[in-house]
Amino acid sequence: MDTVLPSVSPIWPRRSPRIENNAPNETESVGPSIPAKNKRFFLAVILSNISTFCFGVSVGWTATAEHAVLNGKGYDFTPTEAEWTWVCAILTLGAASWCLPMGILMNYYGSRFVILSQLLPYSIGWSLIVCARDEIWLYAGRFCLGMCGGGLCVAVPVYSVEIAQLHQRGAAGCVFAGAVSFGVIYSFIQGEFIKLKITNILNFCLMWLCLLVIFVPESPVFLARRGRMEKAEAVLHWLRGKDYDVRQEMRMLAVDTSRSTTNIRGHFWARFKRKQTRRSMCRASALLILQKLSGGIIFTLFVPHILQHLNIARLWIMMTFALQIIGFLVCVFVVDRIGRRTLFLVASIALFFSALFLGFIFEMKSYTGLLSAGSLVSLCIFMGAYAAGLGPLAWLINVEIVVPRMRPFVCSVSATLNWLTAFVLIRWYSASYQNFGPPRIFFLFSIMSLVSCIFAMLFLPETKGLTTQQIMKKLKGLMNSEEIATIRSSTDASSS
Repeated sequence: MDTVLPSVSPIWPRRSPRIENNAPNETESVGPSIPAKNKRFFLAVILSNISTFCFGVSVGWTATAEHAVLNGKGYDFTPTEAEWTWVCAILTLGAASWCLPMGILMNYYGSRFVILSQLLPYSIGWSLIVCARDEIWLYAGRFCLGMCGGGLCVAVPVYSVEIAQLHQRGAAGCVFAGAVSFGVIYSFIQGEFIKLKITNILNFCLMWLCLLVIFVPESPVFLARRGRMEKAEAVLHWLRGKDYDVRQEMRMLAVDTSRSTTNIRGHFWARFKRKQTRRSMCRASALLILQKLSGGIIFTLFVPHILQHLNIARLWIMMTFALQIIGFLVCVFVVDRIGRRTLFLVASIALFFSALFLGFIFEMKSYTGLLSAGSLVSLCIFMGAYAAGLGPLAWLINVEIVVPRMRPFVCSVSATLNWLTAFVLIRWYSASYQNFGPPRIFFLFSIMSLVSCIFAMLFLPETKGLTTQQIMKKLKGLMNSEEIATIRSSTDASSS
């Protein structure tokens, strides 16, 4: 089902646009006489992230279901603790296996189609969990739910970034990680008050909410890449308002998707000869690997274990959730004001010190008095800093530093490495918790947070308010030339 778009007179010429080798006037004013209306843009961001929220519910399910399942209250069978750790970890393998296929699918059919298609693995996954007869059913169900998450982590950040204006791009791209966090929080609250069997059925029924994405249009960047400029123009009018002047955005779309920017007429592998492509892919992959190595996935899946080990009442988990929400809101409201790098650096430093303190607490094995209170504060700081910094910003920057033509491939490769890293971490944490305690892994989180900070200072450009051309200049790739192709239409000439 296609979204019904408003009928507008095309401002883009039906014939191919003229490409002129003139330096772009980066200070050229967009100059819309009527400001953009953001209601439909906000609606598109929210509806496209409903599936992400549902995936967050799936991620948080193991933390809330563990007690019931391991005590024989959830199913007719009782898995061992070792089998349960595989139930937790196998979701990441499902996600890693699905990223590249979904990247290929997104290249041909667009991010909106990929988001909608994740209903299939989501419904299969929860069906298997609801009807599970043994641990194999749980493995298969969790693997399918991971597949759903793998497709979403490739498509949703790309979609959010590509439908946003420059001054809204940061906030829109960060909603993905926030939606996952809200899903985890919802899952925990649900598990505290509702029996597991009913919870599983309710989670399966959430799939109907995911169908709401059919009411949003496809990304205008994807439509421009496919040469459907008039449809891209109509989508921009749908997002900004029918009276909004979209000529400048159309010009930017044409440049970003032109041959001079992405070499779209060359062989696929020939694009990797471009320095900007190689650098973007390496930096995006390293960024998402560091995101997982900083420990956010462990705190998400095993926070009840950590609180229990610290002799902190389970009720205090609500404080960590509150800090997550605050951190996410801080990120959304300041990322387009102070910039990505500044927020990233501050949050990484906070992660370093909080994880380091937790590692020392576990090493000393002293969980009483001020040390117990300090460990709770450190845990809350970690959760808040991760939600404000490395968690959402990694997915945002992963999209921004890649040219549109290469986003499906590069973002799927970096996401695959991200989930494989998560699998290794979960297996390591499970082994360390049983054998020699968790302090070493918390020291790893601290070190990796510091490495992330250094990596951002040395290799990540500030992308706030920059076009793809300007970001490529900072990466010193193909766009680092004095003459960059710009596209002018006959409409522009007539209006000047």
